[in-house]
Amino acid sequence: MKLIFSTILLSTICITSFAQINFEKGYFIDNIGKKVECFIKNEGWIKSPIKIEYKLSLTNESDFSSIENMSEFAIEGQYKFIRVTVDIDTSKRFVKYATELSESKEPEWKSVQVLLKVLVEGSANLYYYEADFIRFFYSKNNSPIKQLICKEYSIDGVFTRTNKDFQQQL
Repeated sequence: MKLIFSTILLSTICITSFAQINFEKGYFIDNIGKKVECFIKNEGWIKSPIKIEYKLSLTNESDFSSIENMSEFAIEGQYKFIRVTVDIDTSKRFVKYATELSESKEPEWKSVQVLLKVLVEGSANLYYYEADFIRFFYSKNNSPIKQLICKEYSIDGVFTRTNKDFQQQL
């Protein structure tokens, strides 16, 4: 009986310790290029963030910085996000009926300012964005960041087709 109770207690403690959100060492760069070393609240960011919570030291009160006030932020060894203005395809994907899809093969562009998650850095960079939809972006040799195009569309309202221009882009 003691063994079962001990196992349940230990499991509960382990689960709650992993579920906590911690402030972790990182930095952000403000709009004038000043790098601020701080501790950033690691929220996991399934969706692309629009603000972060940070502390200058672990004993300080927390403060917030929004996308408008920073050009980049990172948590050491885990995440890096950069602020950019990019054209994003806002057309619907993964709909229930083909009639809900656009009839155009071409993306429906909208210029927006977002924080992109850096997935790969090098001579070619890969970025990730998620809000109500997921999009991937790339840049090569310091060129402007562009979306990788993959768009579902329907020309007859029954069957779907896919624009896979990302294959040529890569």
